[in-house]
Amino acid sequence: MKNSKYFIAPLIIFSCLRLSYAQPKVILHLTGGYSIPSADLRGTYPGYPEIAPSAYFMNSGFNFSVDGKYYINKQRSMGITLGLSYNVFSTDDLGGYTDEFGNPYTVKNNIYLFTVDMGLEYCFAPKAKINPFVGAEFAVNLFNGSSTPSRGSSVLTLKPSTRFGVNFGGGIEWHIGQTAGLVLGVKYDLANLIGKKDTTESKSGKDYTLVDAAYTDVTGKSESSRSIQYIQLYAGVSFYLWAPKPKKIILRD
Repeated sequence: MKNSKYFIAPLIIFSCLRLSYAQPKVILHLTGGYSIPSADLRGTYPGYPEIAPSAYFMNSGFNFSVDGKYYINKQRSMGITLGLSYNVFSTDDLGGYTDEFGNPYTVKNNIYLFTVDMGLEYCFAPKAKINPFVGAEFAVNLFNGSSTPSRGSSVLTLKPSTRFGVNFGGGIEWHIGQTAGLVLGVKYDLANLIGKKDTTESKSGKDYTLVDAAYTDVTGKSESSRSIQYIQLYAGVSFYLWAPKPKKIILRD
């Protein structure tokens, strides 16, 4: 038993000699993923364009983002976030259209959304290898897009227009080293809380507008405002700046 410490010492050293995954001061992310339209951004297509639509009928989307996080407290649990993201949403082929000769055709619409957002984030385990986080951000959203018919070449363009909104989300930061890692997360975006416009927004001959505010059409029918919401599922790589050096703990005999 006197020499038993020589047998258990390697086990103790193995369990105690480890890297400390202290949170870096700055984290940069490059991410991409799938975007799910929600609320009036999605909707069910009625099949006849003569009636003012209640939604944008987007069926699918994808996203790319770059963002940075700067941690402001000593524990590296509270941070300021700043990000840029790009979302593309598309419809299926929408039917119910006919040309001047009575020939039917379909239309495919796209919405391109460029977002700048800034907010706050809280992480729960700054020194752990896997660190969950939640956050909220204020967003500036620039919309544009296109409407392409299956017949002819008369492509319409969605006039660029700005809206303001918020997003809420969370995820996990997975440290795979002292300078890099992986991130996995989800965001729920409410993109047009402020700045909605109706049919009075100016446009040119081949432009169309977002028309997300309530309005009354020429027949006297009232149309309600539209809420543009979507979910971003994303994954990507992390780069750690100003990260502390690994700490080693070695037991001495």
